[in-house]
Amino acid sequence: MKLLQLLGATLALTALAGPQQAPPAQLKLRIVIPKSEYTLNEKLVVQTEFLNLTSDTLCFPILDQTCSTPQTGWVVVTGQAPTSPDTDVFVCHTDARGEEGARLDAEVRKHWIKLAPNRTYLTEPAEAAVRLFETGTWRLAATYHAPEGSFGPAYRKTLKAAAKQAGCVLPETEAEAEAVPINVTAVPPELYEAVVRYQIDAWQLAADSYCIEINGKDAGKEILEHLQPLRVKGASACRRETVSRVKPLAVMHVVDKETKKLSVIFDIGSVRWKSDSEAEVDGGYECGTMCMAAGTYHVVRDGTSWRVTRFDVSIIS
Repeated sequence: MKLLQLLGATLALTALAGPQQAPPAQLKLRIVIPKSEYTLNEKLVVQTEFLNLTSDTLCFPILDQTCSTPQTGWVVVTGQAPTSPDTDVFVCHTDARGEEGARLDAEVRKHWIKLAPNRTYLTEPAEAAVRLFETGTWRLAATYHAPEGSFGPAYRKTLKAAAKQAGCVLPETEAEAEAVPINVTAVPPELYEAVVRYQIDAWQLAADSYCIEINGKDAGKEILEHLQPLRVKGASACRRETVSRVKPLAVMHVVDKETKKLSVIFDIGSVRWKSDSEAEVDGGYECGTMCMAAGTYHVVRDGTSWRVTRFDVSIIS
């Protein structure tokens, strides 16, 4: 009976105390992007800004912006698609044993971020874990996870002690950034057309046809029709055919599946807008084992049309 009375009194006191208050925020997180307009499949490079909300100097390891890494803490920017808000986002995970003793003390002194009250820290630019696969308004999100150790929270005590010895405080609370909207639009087909025409005009080897690939897929019907009467086809109309094997390499060339004659695959990838009338386009060609190149096409809008000003080669064989 006494045990039940004691239990009842404890529950009553808990109810009177009300719900537990969340610990006060230590950091304010903000997503920083260079622009708000992007095109389909364009790479998204972001930064995150940390503001110290406390009266103490906070200190923490340089955080991981690619994977969830409990040892250092991490923040990865993800995105919510316009019509697929529940799209799964893969974020890699890494585990490692953290430093201790003199090694950890040296890490804190020499390499940890020190953030005084009301001051900000801006991370290095990093590619977000987002593939812009559809047009519309996306919402970027990010949450900072404070370091705690890869194999349980016990290591956090070690980190807190090392921070205290260095005269600073290790953050312990998460910080969630306010969602940031970006607008994703389709690339004008005329821009793709200009790049393909440049690729074909610059081609000096034999080719019965030109197979076009855009962002890993066959070029669309509209673009192929605009390029007529050039002998253009989708990339799937060509195949890579092994013609001989010379150890340690197999010799290959690209052929048209229908005519069985030599062909070439022109590919176009990401588009990075420098302004409304200027863009950089990843792309290149492949026609055989020692016949391929990749680089950047520089495209400008000249009045109402697009034209390529140059092609900077980054890889060639």
